[in-house]
Amino acid sequence: GRTYDPPPAIPAPPSLPGRLRIALFSGPARAVAFSEFLSGLHCPPRLVILDLMPPSPERIRQAAGPDSEILIMPASREIEDHLDRAGINLILGGLLERPFAVSRNIPSIDVMHASQVTFGYGGEENLVRRIREAASRMVLD
Repeated sequence: GRTYDPPPAIPAPPSLPGRLRIALFSGPARAVAFSEFLSGLHCPPRLVILDLMPPSPERIRQAAGPDSEILIMPASREIEDHLDRAGINLILGGLLERPFAVSRNIPSIDVMHASQVTFGYGGEENLVRRIREAASRMVLD
């Protein structure tokens, strides 16, 4: 007869340091994907900064969670105020967001350009490793 081999167990998602306060700079579609990814790691973004008006702001709110603040097309000064008020200690974004990180002496991870894999299982491993490396270099209060 036939035998049934159960599928291999799905490993638990990796965890991130709980005191990370992440700001995510992105467009609407990527904001949903990255917010769901971070929320799945029990580390939802504290602040999501969108460069375009999303077709469904509620979808981003659901992905990011109730403790996340969403800014849509904010001015630079507004971004700075919110970064400081939220106590952000890690920025996920692109090259344009690097000055916000440098001026606050916090790490920034470029997730916008093809310099690193950010999708699929390899992308998950890569992002978790890079976030952990950034967290190990910062002082978490």
